[in-house]
Amino acid sequence: MGEYEIPEGIASIGVMAFHDCSSLTSLTLPLSVNSIGEGAFNGCPNLALTVSEGSYAETYAIQNTIPYAYAEADTSWLTD
Repeated sequence: MGEYEIPEGIASIGVMAFHDCSSLTSLTLPLSVNSIGEGAFNGCPNLALTVSEGSYAETYAIQNTIPYAYAEADTSWLTD
């Protein structure tokens, strides 16, 4: 499975959604995610999340001791 990106607009990750996905190494969670079900990432020892600073996903990662990094901000609008 490797790397995966949840599309913007998705609000929740279901209970045990990625349970035992040991090959999942990177998952990007958009700012729209505001709920992650119990055990969603249990059994994912190689997982690191990419989250937005100050997001629900960041708080989830901290509370569940999942390694994370911040997503790069979209600054394309600055080049107009």
